Parts: sequence; C-alpha cells; structure tokens
Amino acid sequence: KPGIIDASLLASIVKQDIMPFCQAMPSSFVAHYPEWPLTLDGMLNGNLKRMDISHFKVSLPTAFSVDANGHAENVTDMKSLLANLDIKARTYDLDFVTSLAGMDSRSTIAIPQGITLDGNLQADGLRYEANLIARQDSGSITIDGMFDMDAESYQAQLNIDRINLHNFMPTDSLYHFSGTVDV
Repeated sequence: KPGIIDASLLASIVKQDIMPFCQAMPSSFVAHYPEWPLTLDGMLNGNLKRMDISHFKVSLPTAFSVDANGHAENVTDMKSLLANLDIKARTYDLDFVTSLAGMDSRSTIAIPQGITLDGNLQADGLRYEANLIARQDSGSITIDGMFDMDAESYQAQLNIDRINLHNFMPTDSLYHFSGTVDV
C-alpha cells in the first residue's frame, strides 16, 4: 500500500537571498530586480503513484505571477509518467529581464506589461505536449507542440495573430504581424 504525502509550501524569498546566486548576471539586472519577495505557495497531495498539485503559485509582485494545477502519476518512473498541468501566467514590469540580452538592450528590446499565458502541459512517458496561448494587447500566439524523447522527434505549430512587434522592439519600425510556423 503506497504512503500518503500531504505537503503545503509557503515561502517568501527576498532579493538579498536571491542575489548571491546572480553574481554572473549583468549589473542592470541586479539593480532593476524588484525589491518585493518572490513568493511560492502550493499544495501536494497523494503518493508516488498519483500526486495532485493544487493552487501552486509563483509570484514576484510587480513582475509576474504563475498559477498551476494538475496531477502526475508514476512520478518516480519517467517512462511511465502521466501528467497533466494547467497553467496561467501574467507579466507586469519585466524590464529587469531585458538586460540579460546583453549590451544596453533595455532601450532596444522590451517585454510589455500585461502578457497573459494560458495553457496545458502533458506528459505520457517520454512524450511531452504543450498547448499554450499567449496574449498581448489584441494579439495572440497559439503554440501546439510535442516532443518525443524515445523517438527523438518533435513537432510544433505556432499561429501568430496580430502581435504588435513594436511593443517588443520599440525603436524598430515593425508593427502588427500575423503568420503560421510549422516545425
């Protein structure tokens, strides 16, 4: 008979605790990283045969929030793993992240506020699937992808509908873009 796991996580990690791990990061990343604590909150219930993940949230106020719910089965055997995870995310001010692109990218590259992500991630053994939709203003990107580690194959389709590229590259003259990419 499998054991039972009931775990609750509630953690706040302040900037001073995170920065020692960011010594190789650009100084502008460190300087602009938010002063608010990174918060982790969630619950795991079940056992190693089936684990339910409820109300798992990662949040950095003023920067982003991510919520996830789902379950996983056979968590100790990657070849038999079955998992299903629903995610929701929202960005706020991510200016500090653009410094990771190098040079003085904060003036040429932007991550606009208000990007939302809704989706589902699944695992069936060594086969992984993602169905996601990201929205920004009136535009969206739909991503349907699959990666099969056993067969060493992948497939992805991106449908881009009216994404305003100027919001991401404010010094460029590009604006709305729509298209489809099949890989």
